[in-house]
Amino acid sequence: PQPAAPYSLVIVSDDGFAMASSERLADTPDLILQDWGHIEGIVKSGDAIVPRADVEMWRVQEWGDPWQKLLHIEAHTRSDTNGHYIFAHVPPGEMWVSRLLPRISSGSDWQYVQVAPGQTMVVNIGGSGRTVTGRILVPPALASSIQWREDGLHPYSAEIRRADLPREPAKHPAGETPEEYVETQLRFGKTPNGKFHNQWMFGSQFMIRPDGTFTIPDLPAGKYYINIRNFEQQ
Repeated sequence: PQPAAPYSLVIVSDDGFAMASSERLADTPDLILQDWGHIEGIVKSGDAIVPRADVEMWRVQEWGDPWQKLLHIEAHTRSDTNGHYIFAHVPPGEMWVSRLLPRISSGSDWQYVQVAPGQTMVVNIGGSGRTVTGRILVPPALASSIQWREDGLHPYSAEIRRADLPREPAKHPAGETPEEYVETQLRFGKTPNGKFHNQWMFGSQFMIRPDGTFTIPDLPAGKYYINIRNFEQQ
């Protein structure tokens, strides 16, 4: 017996992966497994290899995505002593990969890729671009509240974003099926503006040292702005 729509049917096996919405299955009940894709690469910070780095793979779903409440794809791994990481079972389609910074567990140096069935994608994280360094000067009246900690009563969040990021996401016509929505996203991600938008839609997190200094490596040339927030936990 079929569950009430909307629903998704997902097949996961050593031989491959398949998924279909209830709308797709109503028209075509047959499913064909697609071969797993693979993503691997090296994690670096500037010229230095980062061993034992936490790496996240995530298929981003925006608020208008009809798959959002039906399916979530996310995986985590860790690079080896040589900075090499691998995701051996990657569902075909869009994927975002990032390095999770220690302690704050937020993504930096996001990479956007589209993986074809059976394809191995080499996605290196970091290792190219320019390095920005600086120091944040805190007014004396706020010194007791701003301590540059990732936990405790007054934690912080620091990110760098592109100032020239295209603001137009993919345009979706009304009445799309989930499968049609995916195809629209894939076409958008293949355009220069689409890939740029997807790669920088989250910005990139960075860490601040206790003395207020920071280093942001691996930035492509371009215009950026920095957003730093301090919080008071209740």
